Amino acid sequence: MRFRTLRDPMARLEYLLKLEGFTPKESHDGTTKVPQGLLEEVFELNEELEAIQDMRAEGASAAAIALRLGLARRPVEANLARHEERLDTLMSDHDARLEAGDAEARHAALTELRTLLLERTYLMNLLATVRRETSAGEAATS
Repeated sequence: MRFRTLRDPMARLEYLLKLEGFTPKESHDGTTKVPQGLLEEVFELNEELEAIQDMRAEGASAAAIALRLGLARRPVEANLARHEERLDTLMSDHDARLEAGDAEARHAALTELRTLLLERTYLMNLLATVRRETSAGEAATS
């Protein structure tokens, strides 16, 4: 079971970070900060979701709400795709640094990987929020 989990690149990354002494999903030491751009995306999405809830309360059609939810989801999905690409690139870079014995560059890659993984978690949570709102709308129209 453990080996099957490690086939998943993100699970493998979390395991590697844990082995190396990094806190992969959260930062209690304050060294990992969510970038301002991502915080802005969180605020914008929350404002959009509030507007969608208002639309629903005012009796907007399910199609109009679904369209608006789809539009709200797109930037988050695009940002997540960019993070996935950067994670793949950086994981390869880390592996090359490991093989080259470049401990300093490897540590820098691990630090950036931890930050990207944290950001990815935020993005996944944003998408989950949109999915919950979509489900709430579907339940309301049933």
